[in-house]
Amino acid sequence: MKLLDCDRSTAQRRLKKWKCLTSYNRNGAYCALPDVVQFDQHGIWRCNGAFFSLYGNLSDTVAALVNQSKTGMTVAQLTQILRIDANSFIWSIAQSGAVAREKLNGRFVYLAVDEQRREQQRKNRLGHDSSRRLLRRKHALFIDGHVTYYTWQAWRDQTHEDWL
Repeated sequence: MKLLDCDRSTAQRRLKKWKCLTSYNRNGAYCALPDVVQFDQHGIWRCNGAFFSLYGNLSDTVAALVNQSKTGMTVAQLTQILRIDANSFIWSIAQSGAVAREKLNGRFVYLAVDEQRREQQRKNRLGHDSSRRLLRRKHALFIDGHVTYYTWQAWRDQTHEDWL
């Protein structure tokens, strides 16, 4: 307030008039002028420990990130992008209806509220996760001088049930 040479309410009016951004961390205590910020690919700007979002407050930022994601987002993914622990706020954001929460392949994923978008994210997530799991579960068999790759399930079901 000393810098602006005015009281608190006047300072808040001036900052609003200038369309200043407020930080989504540190209780919104930090402000930034719009022509100063340089957002990253996720719409986030970090300056001296204060984090700002192109989308506004934390709830709006999480909703925007989740909606733009092709596969929805996990707590770990949100934490990595936002640089704050998503466990501390994601439940309340999901409860408010800003994002949907579903358990897919044994872990919670936050998806878009729009049903069509959520269905597409769900399909993308399930396809992405299952292909990753399939690659991890491939095994190589050396038969007659040739290396052949099988998934465990295919090998067991198709040819060698009697070996088990």
